[in-house]
Amino acid sequence: MIPIAICNSIGRRLMPGKRCRLLPHLPLTILAPVMLAGCSTHAHSPALSLYGSFFPVWLIAALLGAICSVVLRLLLIRVHLHEHLPVAPLTYLCAAALSGIMIWAIWTGELAL
Repeated sequence: MIPIAICNSIGRRLMPGKRCRLLPHLPLTILAPVMLAGCSTHAHSPALSLYGSFFPVWLIAALLGAICSVVLRLLLIRVHLHEHLPVAPLTYLCAAALSGIMIWAIWTGELAL
């Protein structure tokens, strides 16, 4: 049998046989509302009906984000700034992620402009 020696969050080792409880004094009345904060009675998955089939909005936003990244790359090549980027693939990956998240946030109403 292997003795239980668990490290706590500060990095101190506990004595073998003792157990580390993550939330020892937090009552359920406080923990339950925190865990259920994201739930809603009228929540639904944002979807778009295309030809009778429902596609998730995040999938379409990710595709549009990739298209925006390609357009940005073509624009930077056109103005001769592409060769000055230190890490071009990372730049375009971040541009795709940022534009996809912004499209999703505007589309679903999470970011009202």
